[in-house]
Amino acid sequence: MAMMNESVARVASSQTAPIESPRIHKGVVQASVKKFGMASMWACVIAGVAVFWFIATMGARIDAANYKIDNLQSQIQSQTAENASLTAKVDQLKEPSRLLQQALKDGAHYANPVTIVTGSQH
Repeated sequence: MAMMNESVARVASSQTAPIESPRIHKGVVQASVKKFGMASMWACVIAGVAVFWFIATMGARIDAANYKIDNLQSQIQSQTAENASLTAKVDQLKEPSRLLQQALKDGAHYANPVTIVTGSQH
């Protein structure tokens, strides 16, 4: 039995081969990781600044549009009030009694309407 154990031990030890790991130069890998890390960091910073700039620009445009809308709404309200005032004034000036008084002031004479009766031919 002892012989059998030795042969198994030899077979088991001869079948396993040491695994060689590839040689990696830590300095080169760390330098490339650092360069990649710095490049990605700057890319993120630039992207963040670009997004902030875009949002700020759009906010300024929206604010300017809101200002214009408010200004136009106040102009509409003042114009509507002025139109209502002018319409009331025109209605007042159109009244027949006022027109008659103004005509009499200006020297016109009011004559009662004359009715002409026509005879019938029947």
